[in-house]
Amino acid sequence: MRILEKGSSVPLYRQLRDVILDKIERGEYKPGDRTLSIMEFAERYGVSDIIVRRAFSELTTEGYLAAIPGKGTFISDRGRASRERKSKLIGVIVPDAVSHPFLSRILHGIEYEAGREEYHTITLSSENNIEKERRFLNELQERGVDGLLIFPVTAAGTSDTGSRLKSLMGKGMPVVFIDCSLDDVKADYVTTDNAAWGYNVTKYLLDMGHRRIAFLYGSEANTAQERIRGFKKAYDEHGLKLDPLMLKYAQQSGAAHSNGYTGACELLHLKDPPTAIFACSD
Repeated sequence: MRILEKGSSVPLYRQLRDVILDKIERGEYKPGDRTLSIMEFAERYGVSDIIVRRAFSELTTEGYLAAIPGKGTFISDRGRASRERKSKLIGVIVPDAVSHPFLSRILHGIEYEAGREEYHTITLSSENNIEKERRFLNELQERGVDGLLIFPVTAAGTSDTGSRLKSLMGKGMPVVFIDCSLDDVKADYVTTDNAAWGYNVTKYLLDMGHRRIAFLYGSEANTAQERIRGFKKAYDEHGLKLDPLMLKYAQQSGAAHSNGYTGACELLHLKDPPTAIFACSD
């Protein structure tokens, strides 16, 4: 039995709602089945009856449950019917939907292809904020989007996003990652060959004669790790030893460009500074 996480930022009623919905989607609860009573759910999951009532209320509003006075609460077939109707909407969550030149081109491509199939897109900017990202996932589900494209926040708290995405996928929601992915979520993923271009950039600098190259990055995302792998491979092939000080993680607080500036200044103030800096991203 799935245990509710009382210390989680996800409300208990929402966790319980997802547990019940997961059982419906997996066929453990079938249309027409009578559910446990509110008190039985409260006892089983160690929560108050108020928590259960709120979870029931949401599921009833969404059409998954139906209360019959004097008889109890039953699994409804209306939720299935509503899921079969297409909303013709695709949700898109990215870190920056306006000023990021790389993402603006991607968004243009998404909107163009969606339009060709007579779909519309709902684009939301997480601003690299995990709480916003989580809220947007809930909002898009409530809007009934037919699919989700996401450039995830890949800093602290990604496990919460991963759990939420797996829950959505378990309910039939198609998910595609943009550029970055989460290791614990098995979904389609569109990206560049990060290891190859990490290698090529480093080899270019080494061929120019640089031997002390700093790799400056601001995210623990898998994309950065792949670029580091290519960076190290180029060093190895040239028979060079990499100084650990040349791997500079610059994620702190505030805007990403400020972090990059601060990290570069720290590198340049080393006793033996780098002669070149490989910036992991723009």
